[in-house]
Amino acid sequence: MVTPRVDRKDGSLPRRTPLALLLSHIVLPRRAHVLLLHACDLKTARTLLEATAGGSVAAIAPSLAEHTHLLDALKADKGPEVTVVPENLQAEQEGAPFDAAVLDTDGPATRGNVYTVQLIDYALRQLRPGALLWVAGSNDRGVRTFIQHLHEISPEVTNVATGGGGRVARVVRHDRPEIFSSALPPARMVVVGAQGVRFRLQLQAGVFGAKKLDEATGLLLNALRIKPTDRVLDLGCGAGAIGITAALLAPRGHVTLADVNPMAVRLAQVNLDTNLIGNASTVLSDGYSALRGQRFEVIATNPPFHRLGSDDLDVALRFIEEAPGFLRPGGRLYVVANSFLPYEGAIVKAFGDVDTVAATPRYKVLAARLQTGARRKR
Repeated sequence: MVTPRVDRKDGSLPRRTPLALLLSHIVLPRRAHVLLLHACDLKTARTLLEATAGGSVAAIAPSLAEHTHLLDALKADKGPEVTVVPENLQAEQEGAPFDAAVLDTDGPATRGNVYTVQLIDYALRQLRPGALLWVAGSNDRGVRTFIQHLHEISPEVTNVATGGGGRVARVVRHDRPEIFSSALPPARMVVVGAQGVRFRLQLQAGVFGAKKLDEATGLLLNALRIKPTDRVLDLGCGAGAIGITAALLAPRGHVTLADVNPMAVRLAQVNLDTNLIGNASTVLSDGYSALRGQRFEVIATNPPFHRLGSDDLDVALRFIEEAPGFLRPGGRLYVVANSFLPYEGAIVKAFGDVDTVAATPRYKVLAARLQTGARRKR
């Protein structure tokens, strides 16, 4: 068994994070095959490789952006024994069973407790009997809840360390997989109606809006102005409510539903199939990365503005700034946001003007039109 050396001077592993605490305590079998979930950075993968003394690491990336980032880092590092795959909790991970697994719950906790518990159960299903799942997380992001879940499914849970506002625990994967072998819980089905169209929408933990159609998206659905032949982009599609509404309003057009989250793309496709939508397609895309060369009459988005519990406008601003390069002349951008978010300046900079086309005390829908002859940055 090998304990890794953690370089405390390396900025990518701050001294007081729960993940760094885990890496300073973890003990792994030699030549172990390790599953890494939601901590997809090169430093963590290297540290685990050191701990295995000749083993390997399979990293599950929760989004296309993180998948691409780690692959690029591995190429620059001349490829240590690390494989990277997008997340799919409905399929067995290639390479299973693993000798150990590592999960930092801070990232998945932003998608909700139900999703994080699913991730824990998924990790345990990929382990051989007797192998260890190591879990780290911050107290203010629910790690106590997740460790309690470990106690509910296994008698062999050890509290390893506490500090830096978080804690580390490990659990033994026992011989009773039926306790944690359930697939994703039953999806919630809701009926969505806007502008005279109605459809069924399946919601799922791990995808934005897991319990109901959120109020902001509902406001946007009724503010959209879509012509029957429009080509429409639902950017950051989640379960696909915007894209399905657009497809029904543009029966002779086409809608592309794009998201960085593989789980969201799969769910959106399920919802297209459920509603027999034939004029729409899904694509896994980090913003506009998979859409080069395409142009639309309408781009509609409810962009994320949180990252690990804090406001982060970078994604939304990128969606806005790059939008003119993917619109046809006269094309429209629709952005729904919390009323306090300052997107108007970015839209004016990109389009020259902005209109508020719908608003409530909590939310607003901003719209802009690409003027004919406007210079489009790609």
